[in-house]
Amino acid sequence: MWRKTISPGIRALSYSGQLNMVIVANTGAIPDLEVFSSGFSQAFSHLRKGSQGR
Repeated sequence: MWRKTISPGIRALSYSGQLNMVIVANTGAIPDLEVFSSGFSQAFSHLRKGSQGR
């Protein structure tokens, strides 16, 4: 039963001018994982667009 309680893991790695993001999650703990990852991706794109030209 412990597998249903694992929360998402979000990792970021910045190296050589790149920022890479990873989300690892259990669909039992987050049944709407697609919604979560879509929102995360949209927010990250918004941040990226705001930082261009700096």
